[in-house]
Amino acid sequence: MMGWCHQWEWRHQYAQYSNSFSFTGFEANALPYDYTASIECLETPLKPLHGGGIILNPELNMGLKGWQAFGDAKIEQRELAGNEFVAVHARNHPTDSISQKLYLQQETLYSFSAWIQVSEGNEAVAAEFKTGTGFKHGGAVVAESKCWSMLKGGFTSDATGPAELYFEVMSRALKVGKLSLRVASGQAGPGLLK
Repeated sequence: MMGWCHQWEWRHQYAQYSNSFSFTGFEANALPYDYTASIECLETPLKPLHGGGIILNPELNMGLKGWQAFGDAKIEQRELAGNEFVAVHARNHPTDSISQKLYLQQETLYSFSAWIQVSEGNEAVAAEFKTGTGFKHGGAVVAESKCWSMLKGGFTSDATGPAELYFEVMSRALKVGKLSLRVASGQAGPGLLK
């Protein structure tokens, strides 16, 4: 069995030639991967990938429609320098954030991305999906203040049914109540890895 690094190198090297391969009695189809990602912290968040996919109101141009507070957080839509975002404050727990309810299909690969900012310093922020069978980690980023960081990841759903997307801030200090989270645009979707 190949290690993950060798598998990636093999897939990366041969993905440009074919999206499927087969052996006698075995066939595998691969989805091309979308390498669109920013590792830089940007002054302005970019538009959501793939039009937002299954995320309702990914650019917040319909107010907070589709988004709600998760846990004990307080949320409000704000605008700064032309950027619409959801500000999450009055946080008392790492998972106090914003959320959106989604519907996932079993054995479907989902990509996910969002633009994240914290009010001070830099903090690890993770996207989590609560499903009927447990939790799926959607990705993580070290978000900074004063600029926008792209959180990008993905997961495979193990069940068909409702799920809830939310964010978790892994605060290093006991400053959860003082730290606010800002989320600009988001995207989630099946098979959007091209």
